[in-house]
Amino acid sequence: MKVSDPRAIRALTHPVRFLAMEELYTSQRPRTASDLARIAGVLPGSMTYHLTVLEKFGLVRRADTEDAPDQRERPWLAGDTDFSVVAGGVASQREGAILLDQRLRPIVQRMHALLRRSSPPRPVEFGYVIAATGRVVLDAEERRAMRDEVEAVWLKYQQLSAGREEDATRLSTRFMWTVLPENVDSLGPPAADDADPT
Repeated sequence: MKVSDPRAIRALTHPVRFLAMEELYTSQRPRTASDLARIAGVLPGSMTYHLTVLEKFGLVRRADTEDAPDQRERPWLAGDTDFSVVAGGVASQREGAILLDQRLRPIVQRMHALLRRSSPPRPVEFGYVIAATGRVVLDAEERRAMRDEVEAVWLKYQQLSAGREEDATRLSTRFMWTVLPENVDSLGPPAADDADPT
């Protein structure tokens, strides 16, 4: 799911909603408001409210069940197999910064934790890559093709892992990638409302 509606993106800037989205999309399993509230450290009633906000934009949905009259115990599901925020939908620089920070902070924390691991087995022995960067010179059509091919690879493995729980051999694994211009200024001057306020 590509999230481009500025109102939906604004809803995602709330840290509790973003945590709920991350859990539902990563696990691809039903979670109740009470389950998600424990993860986020909030009350179940508060989580129910946040989930209904996300539901308005189709980001999450209620599971088809009538077994739980208490809304806090009714299961919720991700609205799709994955989600990404479309840059053009970010209404303000502040919202973009919040979303970027929410995505990057836990990843950087995991990187540091792996770097601190000095005793065997090392991360590479598990198939992990802490960070890999590269530089390519491509035109717009080639960049789109690269993006689409990489997205197809991760979709393949997301579908393979959908519904799985961790066990002795299968561990939850995070991934992230970006496609950025080496020189942002080469894109031309920013729009007036995108200019750095400092």
